[in-house]
Amino acid sequence: MPIPKKWSRFNRENVSKVPKVPGVYEIANQKKTTIDRGGSDAQTGVYGRLSQRLRNKKPPTGKHFRFQTAGLFQTGIGLEATHAEKFRKQHHGRNPRYTKRSPQKRGLF
Repeated sequence: MPIPKKWSRFNRENVSKVPKVPGVYEIANQKKTTIDRGGSDAQTGVYGRLSQRLRNKKPPTGKHFRFQTAGLFQTGIGLEATHAEKFRKQHHGRNPRYTKRSPQKRGLF
């Protein structure tokens, strides 16, 4: 399931506008094909993960990104798990090229 947002250029200026809250992100190549997906519940949230990816140039072909923040009763990792499951269903069980792990769905309670 793609994140319901338009793609933004994957650069420092745009990443600096991302809130420091739990959520999920996708990074895409020049053709806007998702090549990495992740989530975070950490203090710096999605902003922290995207900043880290930008500094380390991972994935090396990342040109665009989009993100979705977790809702009141969601966690970033839980939202990531939902997106991951739907992505794999649409892509014959495969993860995006640079996504190394599959998240585990966990509830808040």
